[in-house]
Amino acid sequence: MEPDKEEVSDNISNDVNEATPQTKKEFKQTEFGDVDKIFDNSDSIFKDYKIIGQVFDTYVLLSAADRFYMIDQHAAHERDGFEKLKKAYFNNERLSQVLMSPIVINLSHVEYDAVMSNLDEFERFGFDAVVVNETPIIAGDEQIKDLFLEITDALVDNIKHPIADFEEKALDMISCKKAIKGNDKLSLPEMTEVIKIVENLYSKGIKTCPHGRPIMVEFTKKEIEKMFKRIV
Repeated sequence: MEPDKEEVSDNISNDVNEATPQTKKEFKQTEFGDVDKIFDNSDSIFKDYKIIGQVFDTYVLLSAADRFYMIDQHAAHERDGFEKLKKAYFNNERLSQVLMSPIVINLSHVEYDAVMSNLDEFERFGFDAVVVNETPIIAGDEQIKDLFLEITDALVDNIKHPIADFEEKALDMISCKKAIKGNDKLSLPEMTEVIKIVENLYSKGIKTCPHGRPIMVEFTKKEIEKMFKRIV
């Protein structure tokens, strides 16, 4: 007796998530059709791509022509945010958002001296220190504290490194905190937005996150068939 089609579909969706409506502040929500809809974009690196879904709430899967792609949603979103933050930072644009209630952060003497000696840098990164009234990310108090302390530690370590190293490290910390994470379930519009991010990054020759990890891997149909020993 063959299993019911609905039962098979339910089993598959445990690992590969189809579109589940939810709101993520970083994404513009748009209505799309079924998850297996083919998107025809002649300018895309994914010509006539088909969204398969999401696996482990971490990787966006799609196919195009004779290729299969896996996108690391966090790595892609983090690199996109890093590039945008870096552009804004070096154009002296405002990065901060005002908090409803200020956050008090306890610092060691070394950390306090580092902060007070570099208040201008903290303001450029979107913080109003040391009682924090403004922050570059929308997050809970603990996450904001963690980010502030990470940047403070990087500033203390910067005694041994050029200022450019510190600036990029701090911008990466902010973009990492702002980015969607692994284990975040995405809706179809959000998966589509991740794909657009990868297309944009690849068009600029950018293929890794700020830490050097790949944002996407691809397999040809031939490579997959070799894995299953369908061909030699």
